[in-house]
Order: sequence, then C-alpha cells, then structure tokens
Amino acid sequence: MMEETTCKPDYSNSMAEHLGIRFLPSTEDAVHAEMPVDHRTSQPFGMLNGGASLALAEIVAGHGSTSLCREDEYACGVQVSGNHLSAVPVGGKVFATGKLIHRGRSSHIWNIDITTPQGQLVSTVRVVNFILKKNNPDSKWLNITKASNENTYIIEWNIRHPFFKPYIDDPQFLVIMQQFTFALALSEIEARRISVDGKIDAGTIRMKMNEILKSVMRGDL
Repeated sequence: MMEETTCKPDYSNSMAEHLGIRFLPSTEDAVHAEMPVDHRTSQPFGMLNGGASLALAEIVAGHGSTSLCREDEYACGVQVSGNHLSAVPVGGKVFATGKLIHRGRSSHIWNIDITTPQGQLVSTVRVVNFILKKNNPDSKWLNITKASNENTYIIEWNIRHPFFKPYIDDPQFLVIMQQFTFALALSEIEARRISVDGKIDAGTIRMKMNEILKSVMRGDL
C-alpha cells in the first residue's frame, strides 16, 4: 500500500477554491476529492454543470501530477476529454477519484471517475499533463541583454551554473572566459546586424565567432 501524499498546493484564490473543491486523503497513484453541487457548479436549471465536472477532473489530475514533480518541475494540462453519464441535482455533492495510468518523464495520463455519494457514475474523464521545467534564472550560464544605449550590451555570467564547476579554480579560467564571452557576444551582435530579417542561424554565429576569436588571439580586439 502506498503512503499518503504530502502535496499541499495553495489553492486560495483559485478555481479549486471557487468551486468548493476539497481534497481527501490520497496516494501517489490515486487522488480523491469532493465538490459541492450548488450555485457555483450548477446549470441554470439546477443540475451539475458538465464544465464543472471537467474542471474538477483537471484539478484532481493536476494535484496528482504536482505531487510527483521534482522541485524544478511543474505540471501543465494539455488535453481533457470526458463523457457525462448521469445528472446530479443541486443540493448534493460529487466525489472524484483520479488514477494514474501512465507516468513518463515528460507526461502523465490520469483517468478520473466522478461519482455520487451512492457510487453512481456521473462522468469519466481522461486528462493528459505535460511535465515541464520551471524557468529558473540559475539555468543559464550566460545572459546577454541590450541596454538602453543602442550600442551597449550587458553580459552576465552565472558562476553558480554547473557549467563552470570543473574550471572555476583554474587560474586561466577568467582570461579564457573573458575572451570566449566577448567573442560569443560580438558574434551574435554581428550576425544579427548582417541579417536581412533579424533572424540568425548557427552557421552564421560560428563563422562570426571564428573571425572574432582570431582577432582576439591576435590582440586586435
């Protein structure tokens, strides 16, 4: 038997809070939640809205995938498809049970069954989540940004990046990196300058970088 998950995202000011969704004890491969059938989740004629059921299913699947993500990852829903099988009147509630049926490195697939307290199947939903990397500012070892001055560029190294770890103690490291960074930055600037549509390709970058590196080695720059 799998242990209960400790995933507790903050759902305040979110759709989950707005719909009154409450999570119940869950495991890594089975997520349980409940949702009231009231003015927030019903159709004008007093029945559970199918859109609310789909939202419940996607939130349950997202909750489950989030509990499986590493710290540098997050889950993003990319596909939801479902079938609504029975109606539920206002005044009750429904339960959702999400089961993980595929766990890959870049995607999760969940099947969510929504039922009444008596166990009657209301909707069955399939949700696909992509697992994406967070935009971590430490993920880039070099940043080149254009300053307010049209001819000025700001070059920043991120020495916390793993790229630098093997070389950081080398006394020649700073000299080499200065030359390399200078050449890389200038090659991109020059490649963009000669481009017709502003787009550059790897071949142009390599050509310009070779030219600039030769000039750096000769002491011309």
